[in-house]
Amino acid sequence: MNANITVIIPSIHDHIKLETLFSAIIAQSVAPREVIIVDSSKDRGVCPEPIMRSCKAADVTLIYIVVEKCLPGEARNIGFERSTSEWIGFLDIRTHPVSNWLERQLNFISENGLSGSWGQSLFEAESKFSISVRDGIYGRLPVRHLPGSLVHKDLIRRVGHFIPSIRAGEDGDWMERVSLLGEVVNVPPFVTAGYKGLIDVTAKDLILKWFLYYGSTRSMPFHLPRKVLLWWICYSVFIVLAFNWNGFFAAWDMDSSLYISNVTKLSASAPVIGYLLFRGLYLPKRRGVPFSALLPIGFLRLSFICLVLDLVKSYALLVPRFRSR
Repeated sequence: MNANITVIIPSIHDHIKLETLFSAIIAQSVAPREVIIVDSSKDRGVCPEPIMRSCKAADVTLIYIVVEKCLPGEARNIGFERSTSEWIGFLDIRTHPVSNWLERQLNFISENGLSGSWGQSLFEAESKFSISVRDGIYGRLPVRHLPGSLVHKDLIRRVGHFIPSIRAGEDGDWMERVSLLGEVVNVPPFVTAGYKGLIDVTAKDLILKWFLYYGSTRSMPFHLPRKVLLWWICYSVFIVLAFNWNGFFAAWDMDSSLYISNVTKLSASAPVIGYLLFRGLYLPKRRGVPFSALLPIGFLRLSFICLVLDLVKSYALLVPRFRSR
């Protein structure tokens, strides 16, 4: 018998990608009882024949829902309302589960008395550019991820639905609500899926994605605008202090122990050097990237990629002109 699980898949991509993901679902060591596809892609209309044949052969109930316009949160809400199983598994087109995903998640939940278990995704990369993006933004360690998660249906009823009106961030918001409400959902000690979205990514794709995604989250209660303002205030105070340091603390006495040569140049360069080291060296190393990939100059490439994306993110969040649809 198949496990009492419904897997929900929002799809805005072509059916070839959908079929590729589905082959990983059908290959599970423990199959779900039900799969719900909420399709708002350009190929929407008829479920691909290979998917229907696979479901029939594996005795998996397939529910195929066509929606003209549907963001991920809304698609998951629609899938949840149509689900009939006790457990809900989340996937997306770019996140492909390992072959024993559902079996290991069920065992982990049962052994620890949990209401659910988060996904743990490894971000995959092949080209030099995609490897740099992966190392700079995500790292090489598994990342806690909504896709790959398995949660009890009652948990969703208690926590509430996903925000339906934003293009990105609805998953993080929902996971944060789970934590704030004290629900017992843990991160498993194993990888549940591989994220394929970086494998063929280009710089143009990445910049557009960052702009659209973070522009869509402007209405959410994130604190980035406040953080940016706070950093500018702190930096302004730092610069004023640096310009007046030698006059105020050393009375322009070059022999004083408090006198700092080239203090203004040092203060102007410190944020730049700090950013390069923090974004290009410290964070990647903390996320599992080896020093051999960062030194002697690899970290500069990662820093530049992060800088471009941080600027795009800041613009999308701070400039009040973006609409989520």
